[in-house]
Amino acid sequence: MGQSLAGKNCKQKRKNLKKMTQEELEKLAENLYYVIWMLNGTATLEACPKSVDKVLEDNAFLESFLVHTRILIEFFYGVANDKDTVLAKNFVDNWENYRDKDDRLAIGYLDEIRKRAHKLLAHLTKKGSLSNDQYRRWDRITIRDEINRRIKCFLDLPDNNIPEDIKSKILDILEKNPPRD
Repeated sequence: MGQSLAGKNCKQKRKNLKKMTQEELEKLAENLYYVIWMLNGTATLEACPKSVDKVLEDNAFLESFLVHTRILIEFFYGVANDKDTVLAKNFVDNWENYRDKDDRLAIGYLDEIRKRAHKLLAHLTKKGSLSNDQYRRWDRITIRDEINRRIKCFLDLPDNNIPEDIKSKILDILEKNPPRD
């Protein structure tokens, strides 16, 4: 997991994704909507100041945000490594052509976020956990904004296979969470 997204995309042999039916894509679009909803919903959540266990609640909100962050970064920039891996290229033919035009600095930023989130969520490490204040610092709004930019570009592509009703629900989420610039 130490390899970058760009390295994975260039060096690993990509597994061919199975062509999905429109019915499968519609079901997966519902799942994608859920992940986007959770990313945006948890970006600003904090425990109530009077909470009995504020740290526990704050950590749960942060972990949920990071799980959905990681899922969406992998969705846009990951490679098929499993039979049931769902990627943007399932929905858009020639996704690599669109993805490769993306800003390299932003991809590098998101790759660092993905690696850091993976380390925190999937491993018990010496470096830190959510009990370490330094490791709990994440600029959730900036992360959300970077991912939402990709979501918007993805939805704007003329040949994506996202059903219109789902697309509309996702665009509503993006409108309610405009980028902080």
